[in-house]
Amino acid sequence: MKVYKYFVLILLSVLSNIGLAQWSSDPAANNAICTFIWQQETPVLCSDGDNGAIIAWRDNRTDVGDIYAQRIDKNGYVQWNTNGVALCTTRYQQSAPKIISDGKGGAIIVWDDQRTGLYSGNIYAQRINANGQVLWTTNGVAVKTGSAYTTRIVTDGAGGAIIAWRDDRISMDASDVYGQRVDSSGNIMWTSTGVGIATAASVQYPSCMVSDDSAGAIIIWTHVRADATTNLFAQRVNSSGTKLWTTAGVTIANLATYSAAPTAQPDKQGGVFIIWTDSRGPSSNRKYYGQHLNKSGVNQWTANGKRLTSEIQDMYGTTNFIVDGSNGLIFGYSLSVSYYDQTIFAQRVGNDGTVLWDTLGVPICARKWGRSMPEVINDANGGAIMSWSCDRTSDAADYPSYLYDIYTQRIDTSGNNLWTANGAPVCTATNSQSYPKIVPIDGGGAIVTWADLRGGANLDIYAQRLNANGTITDVKTFASIPDKFELNQNYPNPFNPSTTISYQLPMQSHVTLKVFDMVGREIATLVNRVEESGYKTINYNANGLPSGVYFYKIKAGNFIGTKKLLLLR
Repeated sequence: MKVYKYFVLILLSVLSNIGLAQWSSDPAANNAICTFIWQQETPVLCSDGDNGAIIAWRDNRTDVGDIYAQRIDKNGYVQWNTNGVALCTTRYQQSAPKIISDGKGGAIIVWDDQRTGLYSGNIYAQRINANGQVLWTTNGVAVKTGSAYTTRIVTDGAGGAIIAWRDDRISMDASDVYGQRVDSSGNIMWTSTGVGIATAASVQYPSCMVSDDSAGAIIIWTHVRADATTNLFAQRVNSSGTKLWTTAGVTIANLATYSAAPTAQPDKQGGVFIIWTDSRGPSSNRKYYGQHLNKSGVNQWTANGKRLTSEIQDMYGTTNFIVDGSNGLIFGYSLSVSYYDQTIFAQRVGNDGTVLWDTLGVPICARKWGRSMPEVINDANGGAIMSWSCDRTSDAADYPSYLYDIYTQRIDTSGNNLWTANGAPVCTATNSQSYPKIVPIDGGGAIVTWADLRGGANLDIYAQRLNANGTITDVKTFASIPDKFELNQNYPNPFNPSTTISYQLPMQSHVTLKVFDMVGREIATLVNRVEESGYKTINYNANGLPSGVYFYKIKAGNFIGTKKLLLLR
């Protein structure tokens, strides 16, 4: 038996130098982010700055809605507390989280908050660092208290955030758009109740916002006219909250039609591209229109926008898009073929608004039945990656099953689909998976997260890494040399009886890795040897130990790290 154990340790030592990652290679399995009791939903994510992701979501584990977050690193290891770190657990409902990177491996999350009562309308924010430590006031910093809803957030370029919201301080029938800046320490930087961005008569609410790449922001809002049609306007503010364009805002579309559901991307020169759905024209069906505003707020395309699609069918929902490698746009959209069917298309336009592909666009997923609007991110070669939830009921069926999976596609600048026809599978687990969010990683891949019903009645949060060739993988490849010492959180945690501990060494070092109980008694020595640089993993089997909290501690050169692990039998 001793010989066998010695052999296993030698094998683990060899494997630890191969950079084995924890990402699932099974689209029916994936990586669990949160599977706690009750409902977890509406996940959002941003990069952790090192090819991993930070994911935040609304969580019902204790009441009608709290805000939690988790980090999963580039190797697929969950870094923080099992099932997430609490960002806000105060009373009543918190919902609709939005997230941005803080530029230092952490994130800033903002959400709608009803802690003062039903429909009270508050805006709160929290910052969390790369180690899962909450940095601002417990349960969040108050951005605006009372009559505030529908948040938008972008970086301020200095580790803080600029936040915009719908403000009903006058009345629900006369809502305005307000903004606020929060610095990296959680301090409110502008007027305490916010700066008025759009305060004209009638109803206005923020639809999207982008950074102006100069520590300010460009806010796009929807204005509801007296006849109930909707128009679109924009304003740019600097880091002090001063308006830089005309006081009432720059016109994007101002016609007696429904110009709605805009999305936006910075043009990388201080301006902004916008795409929206529009009902103008004799058929009254929605079309996609676009506009480019330069950094001075001057329209670069046709007044009231340029038509970007020429189909006769009704367009379905908001489009999402990226600025491609030539400063043009690639956008994805869903076209209603029939009551049950939507086909996903992509289109590319030049930076002057000229349509570059077929007038209808390039089909991304032309299978029968329903699918959500695609999320769109940049790949590493000027093209785009799209993700969507997709009903894969047989085309021969009479009706759809309404059970959705997660699929993706990559498209190049010539309009060629680079992966499996109709999409590469990311998640094909039982029941439904919905509304994926996606963030790029180096090399043309991505990390995707979504709300998942595989557990039965309640939603959980899962994630998956996607490679540049459209495959998912556990990445059994030789890893590059890390740039720092690091001890990762064991996975799974809690565990019974085995768990995996990983760490990284930027240089050859003598390493000791030991397990201790709560009173500091040594339980086991897992490593005591000189090791080469690289990413390391080792399995720890706690057979014979009672349930409880234990600690594992690494010493490597001058580096010392300690983390908790929880054994539950």
